[in-house]
Amino acid sequence: MSAMQNQTNADESDFRLTRIWARNFKSIREMDLKLGPLTVLVGSNASGKSNVLDVLRFIKCALDRDVESAIASRQGIVAVRRFSPGGGTRDVEIGFEIERRGFRMQYGFVLGSRAGVYRVKRERGLFISKGDRNVTKEFEFKEGRITKPNTLNYAPFETSELAFPTSIHLLLPLRINKDDTPRELEITFGDVIEAMVLIGEMQFYRLFPDAIREPRKPLNERVLLEDGSNLASVLRAMVRRKSRMLEEINGNLGQVVPGLKDLVVQQSGGYLVVKMRHGVGQNGNRVATFDLTQESDGSVRLLGLLTAFYQEGPVSLIGLEEPELMVHPGALPVLADVMVEASTRTQVVATTHSPDLIDRLPVESLRAVEMRDGCTEVGPVSETQSRAVTTGLFTSGELHSMEGLVPRS
Repeated sequence: MSAMQNQTNADESDFRLTRIWARNFKSIREMDLKLGPLTVLVGSNASGKSNVLDVLRFIKCALDRDVESAIASRQGIVAVRRFSPGGGTRDVEIGFEIERRGFRMQYGFVLGSRAGVYRVKRERGLFISKGDRNVTKEFEFKEGRITKPNTLNYAPFETSELAFPTSIHLLLPLRINKDDTPRELEITFGDVIEAMVLIGEMQFYRLFPDAIREPRKPLNERVLLEDGSNLASVLRAMVRRKSRMLEEINGNLGQVVPGLKDLVVQQSGGYLVVKMRHGVGQNGNRVATFDLTQESDGSVRLLGLLTAFYQEGPVSLIGLEEPELMVHPGALPVLADVMVEASTRTQVVATTHSPDLIDRLPVESLRAVEMRDGCTEVGPVSETQSRAVTTGLFTSGELHSMEGLVPRS
């Protein structure tokens, strides 16, 4: 089965993030971006690729923790809000859409500020169910007060926080039958909670070899941490379960690390150490074991990437900054195949400016990012460039190197 076929065979029963939008967020003046199983943001340095990916990070932090944390970790609302030489006050708007066959949810919020103090000005959402009969439910908060549906009358919420996450039970109560037994509506409280869980299970990675290779005490083994510092714990859990995914990690790593036999996780003095076993000697029939401090940066980072893609923890979306960093160009075909294959199990959103990696990804997965008049523009590759790729006139990487990929108008 081809990589492109693999990409389109994701389980339609699972929730998926299909769209994000933003206004006045960092370098983004206005953006409405559709996401696929695999979405790769392509552009030059300083085009705003990281800011597009940070929209997803901000959404997760604001909903999974709180708005204050999301803003504080970005050095305040002034740093979050798009800079304009003309000055003036600009509201920041962020939103997303999640779909599962038969159900769609949209939600967005607007942040205003005065004298460096932010507030949640508005929240708006929509639930759509396509069952035996289409059902649509709309809601809105203004300055912490529920304005839709107008039949609800509750005390206002604090404008320093999002009201929606703590009021789902108000917006979607259970209907009671005559016999007092609950009966689920076409749009259920459970549907929305599952969609919110998807947001909380998004994971973003900035993997650096030094954080991965050092011996570590046992940590969380369910989900790989952002810097990869618990990689040994995650791999040890996979070894104990005899995970099939561990075979995938070994197999793909072995394609680019000469003579690799397998990975070993050992415990020493309360610390976990990851080691690689290599075949050595004239026929490779002898084995030498080296811990990660003796392996190259590229090998260690690639191990971290593969572990992120093949981990078995609850991960709904993997976000990556420039996965090609430190990786030898000869390993990029393997990395591209892994990214496409992983997108059949979990969504993948990555940034890159590597022509070699871009060449090996479906053009439909690429989103061109460009800086125009001081603002980030992003969208599918222009129709002219996309046609040049599909007809074989140029590859995506060649166009990126020659003139840069251009977003569709």
